[in-house]
Amino acid sequence: MRLIKTFILRLYFDPEIPDRLCGDMHPLEDAENYPFKNRMEFQELLLRLIKKQPAAQKSPSGADTHPVV
Repeated sequence: MRLIKTFILRLYFDPEIPDRLCGDMHPLEDAENYPFKNRMEFQELLLRLIKKQPAAQKSPSGADTHPVV
């Protein structure tokens, strides 16, 4: 079973610190923005937001069942 979840991802770049990743994520079905300040926070936030999904969702009929790479 595949889960498809849509986010608006905003990334903020500082030209003086190009390796720093920060921004916020906004799940379309949620009213909140979730900020992150580095790569680790981004990864943890993404996993946390994915796990919030109900486990009983099914793929649309006729959908490709191959994992997204």
